[in-house]
Amino acid sequence: MDTACLAHRLTDTEREAFEEDGFMIVRDAMPTDQVARVANALDDVVCWRQRIKNERIQIAVDRAQARLPLRRVPPRLLVFRDERALVIGEPLFAHPALTDLVDLPTTLPKVWSLLGWNIHVYDQAARVTFSSAASNTPARASAGATAFGFHRDGGRINAEAGSTIPRLAVKVGLFASDVDGPGRGNLYVVPGSHRWPEPLPEDDALARAAVPIRVPAGSAVIFDARIAHKASTNTSNVVRKAVFLGYALRWVYSMGERRPSRRRFGDDPIRSQLLGAGTAYGRFFPASSEVPLRAWLAQHDRAGSSA
Repeated sequence: MDTACLAHRLTDTEREAFEEDGFMIVRDAMPTDQVARVANALDDVVCWRQRIKNERIQIAVDRAQARLPLRRVPPRLLVFRDERALVIGEPLFAHPALTDLVDLPTTLPKVWSLLGWNIHVYDQAARVTFSSAASNTPARASAGATAFGFHRDGGRINAEAGSTIPRLAVKVGLFASDVDGPGRGNLYVVPGSHRWPEPLPEDDALARAAVPIRVPAGSAVIFDARIAHKASTNTSNVVRKAVFLGYALRWVYSMGERRPSRRRFGDDPIRSQLLGAGTAYGRFFPASSEVPLRAWLAQHDRAGSSA
């Protein structure tokens, strides 16, 4: 990992704002050429689903995938529908241009500044959201839960870990299309709601307090997994393309079942850690070989390795 990434560590001002609001914007998180690679990769992965115009066949494909174990579905084929979006279930394993986002130098340092070194990606998805006005885009919801209501990430963690939950995870949303305007499938967040106890208020109250994330292509939003947030309808003529990566402490179990292979992902030990390599025991009592990020931070960023 290039030490140039240290220039993007969380500043004191950013930390104070994040603790107050629960989210932050990172502009120019990806350079223009990387934005193009990510956008093209998303198009490449979802193209086979776009070619299925028959709704009955679409529904049959969704049901077949829902019945199969995740490991039986190749990552490039793990594409399902959610309202007007096509969702890539495990983008980090689906395309090399998407894998490169896991250790993005403009966002990863902010993640370790918030969570420390014992981290991995526990949740990931990419969404390609079409205009609600288009007639040739997927229209019906998938068998899974839709993201079109205010929610906190984490599922049963929120229901079972008590009314006041510590920070266990943060989410990084990366935008490969321009969402710097209304009606572009904007993410909505409720500032400060990461500090609210369970349960969340009704959607009407949350909607009044919510703010849209409107940023140009190449930007990122980093938010606390406890913050109330929701997707919105894309009424524009711009196809919204976004990748969301959830980083958590390694003892928070991954929602995916894949592990990085050396043949596919090379020998980068930090990337392997972030992609889920390691033993079950080592997630709680990690040997140094399982958390190479700790040694790297001890050498280059002692503040990040102090936990």
